[in-house]
Amino acid sequence: MSERHSRRCHEFDGNLWLVAGRVFMLGAGSLFAVFGSQMVDYSGAGPLASIVAAFVACCGWKLEGWTSSFFNSIFLLQNPVEDTFSTFWKVFQPILFGLIGTEIDFNQLDSQTIALGLGVLFVGLTVRVLVCFLVTLGGTLNFKERFFVTIAWFPKATVQAALGPVALDIARKQSMSDEIQTLASQVLTISVLSILVTAPLGAMAISLTGPHLLNKRASPSALME
Repeated sequence: MSERHSRRCHEFDGNLWLVAGRVFMLGAGSLFAVFGSQMVDYSGAGPLASIVAAFVACCGWKLEGWTSSFFNSIFLLQNPVEDTFSTFWKVFQPILFGLIGTEIDFNQLDSQTIALGLGVLFVGLTVRVLVCFLVTLGGTLNFKERFFVTIAWFPKATVQAALGPVALDIARKQSMSDEIQTLASQVLTISVLSILVTAPLGAMAISLTGPHLLNKRASPSALME
């Protein structure tokens, strides 16, 4: 495909529905690749195709000058793709967390598993907070901003909601032993604990500390004056 044709395919004329349609086709095509590859016994091909498709789409969208959210937040630039993904996420996020909630049977939860899971979360989050604070050394962030980064990275919910049930699903589909299914259920339980503990605390901490630790960046016109 020539560069001119590539630019034409990704040309943006201000129609946000066009961007939304392309984002939807990207997501639908990725789902088709994942489920289709499983049907033909090539389960690894689907996720790889999804990654490649997203990478190619990203390269095309960059021709419009749409870059990462970090770059846009600095220069206050508009990114229709990011806005569209944000809208889709508001729709699918409750579905994702609702599905993982249906996998939990509180009547079968073991108190020992919950106690050990909370201990694992405490150790893991402690190490995570320390590492997050250390990796920001030597940058342009001041102490307050570095402290806010550690708070912003505290919540853990999305990945846990997506991958938490995977082990249990595989164990059930392959009719593995009861011991394996019990271990997979423990993984799911700890994933849910991570969501229940870190998500609300992290969101509350971000809302409370953000106005005090961060300064609002001036607009580009103000910076040029």
